This record gives sequence, C-alpha cells and structure tokens, in this order.
Amino acid sequence: MLPYIVIILAVIYFVMKGTGFLDELAKSQRKQGDPEKQMGWRLLDRMRNDSDMNHRLEVFKDFLGDNDEEEGV
Repeated sequence: MLPYIVIILAVIYFVMKGTGFLDELAKSQRKQGDPEKQMGWRLLDRMRNDSDMNHRLEVFKDFLGDNDEEEGV
C-alpha cells in the first residue's frame, strides 16, 4: 500500500513541477512571507556588504593561506 502512495505522490509532484504550479506557489509564498524572516535576510545582506566584515574575512583567508604554505614545506 505504501509504495502506491509514494508513486502517486511522485506523479503529482512531477505534474505540478512540469506545469509550473510549484514555481508560482513558491513565488507567492515569498511575497507573503513572514516579516521577521524577511528582516533576517535583509540583515544578512547588510552583513555581506559590510566593509569591516569583508576586511575580517580577508585577514582570515590570508591566515589560512599562510598556514597551508608552511605545512607544504
């Protein structure tokens, strides 16, 4: 019985994916999303564009790059 249910659900999924219904549903959910979650994404984007954060990441990358060179010697 369970394999039939799985097969039916898979067929429904592929039909919905093929018709584009799932894409439209995802777009509408993004527009109506929770404002708290959207604020979190905005904060994350702001952190990505932060020059101080970028400087810290560059220093960290340099530190890791120097470590790899010393181990290879």
